[in-house]
Amino acid sequence: IDILERTVEVYGIWGEDVCRNLISKENIILTDFEMCCTKQIAGNESVIKQIWDNFLLMDKVKITWRNVILYLEYHSFSEILEIFLSKHMKELCNEENHQTLSSVLVEKVLLSNITLEAFEIFILHNKLENFDIPFTDFSSEKIKLLIKHKYFEFTPENSKQLCEEFTELWETFIILNKETFLMNLSDYDVEDADIRKLILLEEFTDEEKLILISKLENGLDEDIAQLVYKMRCPVDKSVWEDAWKYYGEHQKLNVIISQSPKYSVDEIEVKLKEIGGIYARLAERGNRHEEKIPMSPLNYDLAKVLEKKGYLSSVEVTHKKTQDRITFEDKTEEILICRVRKKQ
Repeated sequence: IDILERTVEVYGIWGEDVCRNLISKENIILTDFEMCCTKQIAGNESVIKQIWDNFLLMDKVKITWRNVILYLEYHSFSEILEIFLSKHMKELCNEENHQTLSSVLVEKVLLSNITLEAFEIFILHNKLENFDIPFTDFSSEKIKLLIKHKYFEFTPENSKQLCEEFTELWETFIILNKETFLMNLSDYDVEDADIRKLILLEEFTDEEKLILISKLENGLDEDIAQLVYKMRCPVDKSVWEDAWKYYGEHQKLNVIISQSPKYSVDEIEVKLKEIGGIYARLAERGNRHEEKIPMSPLNYDLAKVLEKKGYLSSVEVTHKKTQDRITFEDKTEEILICRVRKKQ
């Protein structure tokens, strides 16, 4: 160390090569940067930075936060320091070296170009209180790690900023905090388009998706309507009404069957008329009459539901003999006779 200091005093910047060669050849581990050339630093900042950088690069300085802090007291955050931190972050964050770092230092390390592995180790051991760094100052990979380890608070402000800058990562942020999000949904400024994305994610249960659906300002779209159709939990009548227009005949009949307790006979009449075809005839309730419709599991279930609600007075299964137009063979078809009550 004495030779290094004298070299700096005598040769200044011209002694860089001598100092580097000396550090390289000596079997030395510098305990503390304070012991090396701090008295000569005035006017020799550049050469002393080179000396300290060589200690870092050659792993000839003790791995402590104190040495990192001392380095930054005299020099700016450098690529050499980033290499050192990336290589030794695990040792720096172990129990032996653990210490509470200043928020200024924590922020500097967070914004440095250390490796992702070192970054993850660092955030697991060093929390920045009052995190207010713009998310755009980080790469998407580092934002992923910050979200994964819940490094910053789940707040409406952070949610909005993430949604604007890192939409896909915002979804992860919401999923990891979905209980809080759903309980305080009105506090979060979320566009319909983003709510729709969340609804289609498999990480949300059907019940949770219904909460999100209730917040849609512009109603359902076809994808969400089809998702609702497959749900196996209670769904509000208003949701079925919103989804109705996206369903085909088969699906609409199934909605009437499965959701019949929610509908009056007059409402069912309107829906049968809208479906049309043979079902429109069942919607004619001006007089009591019989309607014959083809037998099928779906039609049978529909008829029995209508009978239970008093829409039909009775349902009868009968058989009709017909002849095949091509083979002229006789065949028998099952027919449902639906006796429609007169509207009161």
